[in-house]
Amino acid sequence: MPILIVLKAPRINLIAVGEIKDEDEKKWDEIFHGQMLMIKNQRGKNSVIPLAMDCNIAVLEEVTQEEIDEQEKLAEKRRKQGEAQGGGGGSMITKPTMLFPSGRGGRG
Repeated sequence: MPILIVLKAPRINLIAVGEIKDEDEKKWDEIFHGQMLMIKNQRGKNSVIPLAMDCNIAVLEEVTQEEIDEQEKLAEKRRKQGEAQGGGGGSMITKPTMLFPSGRGGRG
């Protein structure tokens, strides 16, 4: 299963082959020197979030090949829209797709 690796700087996403298994939590903890959070997302897939400020990895997350293909299509569509608007295909600001669930129903 592919693993999405989101870097902080430069802000790029990398895809690696592998798995984030529940039983490997101790191994991930050793890799990030005890400064990580391992969670399951709403789809039941594991994510590892390094908590160290000096770590360049924002998150490691299991994804499906279909999700990767969908993101590539969306990126290509945005690139074409940018070129059509005369932007030269530069980067566009997009709404993040990864969100932390809120425990509150309203604001304040």
